[in-house]
Amino acid sequence: MKSTILQHYYNKIRVLLLRKNNYLNSHKIPILLNASIELCSHFHQNSSLEKKKIALLLEFITGKKPKVKILPSEDSINRIQYIVNFSKKESIIFLYRFVLILLPQLRFFNSIFIFKDQIRNDIYFDLKDLSIFKEVNDNFELFSNYSVIKNLHLRLRFSTYNPNEIYLFLNSFNIPCQLI
Repeated sequence: MKSTILQHYYNKIRVLLLRKNNYLNSHKIPILLNASIELCSHFHQNSSLEKKKIALLLEFITGKKPKVKILPSEDSINRIQYIVNFSKKESIIFLYRFVLILLPQLRFFNSIFIFKDQIRNDIYFDLKDLSIFKEVNDNFELFSNYSVIKNLHLRLRFSTYNPNEIYLFLNSFNIPCQLI
């Protein structure tokens, strides 16, 4: 049996996309192929506690343990990349969690920008300002050394290269986005 989220996707959102785009075949509906979150951090000393806190943050946001990749060091700075990848079904579930739990916590979020002239099948969403996650700040002391986090990106990859279809897909999930 499918989860309630997947049932909602197949019964409501796919039907909505089918009608909006006037598709005759349901296989033409754009789908979310995968989602991933990538966080890069730089440490001046070998602080295993800070590394564990960042991994805990990603696990809290995504519900999955991140894969840790140690990058080449530069000038005695340890660079670490944390990556969480989602399969097609997990991506849809994460997108719902993102819309219902994380987006309302973002203080400075207006919308995701999609550029009409770019022919790409992915969208990058920057979540660098980690203090925007109010629930994380209030309940955990994860940000004692905020400067170690260099970037935090959410990447959504779609089956289509058409920006209008990506825009309709995100709007069907009630994600505010603008087509520029």
